[in-house]
Amino acid sequence: MSNGVENLGRRMVELSRNARLGNITLPEWSARLGALIQAQPDVVGEVSVSSVRPVTSGAGTSSGTLLFEVQYGTDGSPVTRNCVLRFEPIRPLFHVYDMRAQVRIQQALADSAIPVPAQYWDDLEGCYLKVSGYVMERIDGKTPPQAWMKEGVLAEASPAERRQMILSFIRKLAALHKVDWRAKSLGFLQNRGQGDKVIDREVNWYWDALKWLGAHEPLNRFAPIRDWLIANEPPVPSPCLCHGDANLTNNLFRDGEVVAVIDWEMAFIGAPECDIGMVDLTLTSMTAELPEGFPSLEEIHREYEEQSGHTLRHMDYYTLFALFRGSTILTIARPHFPQEFLPIFDAHTNAVVSRMEKLASKLGAL
Repeated sequence: MSNGVENLGRRMVELSRNARLGNITLPEWSARLGALIQAQPDVVGEVSVSSVRPVTSGAGTSSGTLLFEVQYGTDGSPVTRNCVLRFEPIRPLFHVYDMRAQVRIQQALADSAIPVPAQYWDDLEGCYLKVSGYVMERIDGKTPPQAWMKEGVLAEASPAERRQMILSFIRKLAALHKVDWRAKSLGFLQNRGQGDKVIDREVNWYWDALKWLGAHEPLNRFAPIRDWLIANEPPVPSPCLCHGDANLTNNLFRDGEVVAVIDWEMAFIGAPECDIGMVDLTLTSMTAELPEGFPSLEEIHREYEEQSGHTLRHMDYYTLFALFRGSTILTIARPHFPQEFLPIFDAHTNAVVSRMEKLASKLGAL
């Protein structure tokens, strides 16, 4: 890509984030947040919201995300908090945004081995925020940018530190897949899409996104792959909670370890291989060679199997599933970008779609 992976990553994040925020000013967000916090039963006295600003890393590009500080009183004691506002985007990327589901997932994981930000307040009906949203703790850590291989916390780390960070990321995924999602009342995630089987439903969720967009050419082009994925779904004897977007940019790192897993809007009940397939895709979609210190994909798979106790199977199928999801996401993101950005964005999209079709042909889906 002539403009470089850094420019692609930065512009994708910048333009996506602007679309999610819309034209609501930061002072207006400050006023809305103040009203929400003032309405809480344990808050007394004046509420002061300050430093409302967009995030600067690669996280939070599909939902609306803002950082802010707040000071208020409770039972006479002053409280200062660094917070994150997560809200339904003004210009959505996906056809469905279930902020309540995100809140329920993070609350369910609060006492698990998966580090998630603490939930403070929510306004799921949009009474104060004017959109559905919630406020959570801001964790002290660094999120890799989209161009993580060229800049940011991973690029600046030593090879040994990079290896430690990636293995921490994989270990958290293994721990996530061990969560008893039924006991934590997360069974509602099985209803994201229509279908009779686990992956069938998730394939159809993304298919509904393409239909919602009215993307006729991709619908025709991707249809054989969609049909093949549904017809050839492997058995999933032990469905697990999948993050859905197992991307380095959805993790906060500190001292070489994952200290928070964020951005749960794509979570679903699936097979462990769904997340591992997405890991493989996100590690290779913007770079042909992993940076020094990175474990190979084969090492990543072995580490996952050792930590989870689960033997990965049918990875060609789940790699195609990841490519189908990635191609769909890029397709529905395209209308959000200005004309001058499309050549570099289309080159990236075409590379991912080409990989999908090449693997589909190998598997007999095309």
